[in-house]
Amino acid sequence: MPTDSEHTPTLYTIEVAGQLSTLWDERLETWSVAAQPGGTSLITGSVRDQTELYGVLAALRNMGLTLLRVEPSLPAPPATSIPNESQTITEGEMS
Repeated sequence: MPTDSEHTPTLYTIEVAGQLSTLWDERLETWSVAAQPGGTSLITGSVRDQTELYGVLAALRNMGLTLLRVEPSLPAPPATSIPNESQTITEGEMS
């Protein structure tokens, strides 16, 4: 049975050689493309699982792009509520 983490999309940044123009945005559908100084481009988007990631990488290969780096973004830590000094409940307030 799939876990919740398998259904949570993961954001990836993929660096490729070359300065891709905005025409690549159409070919890469929901992924964003940004040319970087130094002759590379960053392609950013999310995937649901490893199978989808491999499909994206295969599509980039089929487009003739040279892969330089694939990096997942770390998920944000869950929000927690830690009381500060002004929010601390004293023993007398709890009754």
